[in-house]
Amino acid sequence: FNGGGCVVDLTKRILIDVWDSDRGGESDFMCYREVSLQELIDASKSKEPLQLMPPPVGSKQDVGRLYVDHAVIGYPQVDMRAATTKAKEKSDNLSIKNCCPVPLKVLVADSVAAFGASEVGQVLTDISHHKCIVISAMRQSSSGAPEYRSGTVSDSMLEGNSVAMLMILNESDLVVCKKSVPSSGARELYMDLESGGVGFLSSR
Repeated sequence: FNGGGCVVDLTKRILIDVWDSDRGGESDFMCYREVSLQELIDASKSKEPLQLMPPPVGSKQDVGRLYVDHAVIGYPQVDMRAATTKAKEKSDNLSIKNCCPVPLKVLVADSVAAFGASEVGQVLTDISHHKCIVISAMRQSSSGAPEYRSGTVSDSMLEGNSVAMLMILNESDLVVCKKSVPSSGARELYMDLESGGVGFLSSR
């Protein structure tokens, strides 16, 4: 399914727990509902409530209903900002650091035409794997400090071009960002936690 540019399995189910809020003590578990993504979308369109289920231990009271006002599936909006950090070392190759909490693929377009024809939100089906690198998601170390993973766009991937035409893909090979950048230096992929955007920070 391609909903608003995001490839997801709408049959996947999530568990929604409802708790009360007690100022003077611990909050109590009240009810729950297991629902698929498709059911949430359908409920947002029909405005029909979903019946919440009581706790499994001997409760049969009507514990309320869940109303879904808005349910939309989409891909992150993309942005690019100037870097505020400096690279520790200069490099003749293009180095890319993934500062996002999800793994990403960096694909070098085969041609100007292929780069121009691609669109954010498009799922690519024919990928030149020798022109693609996968960069793992950022992690937290045992001390709590973030650990970032990096990848290098090699000269063979660029084929002598002074400009790298890059497409950033998620795990479903959906384009979440595309940008032409110089073929040397350092870049950082980031995710804006407020907007959910993915873009580049250029390290100078």
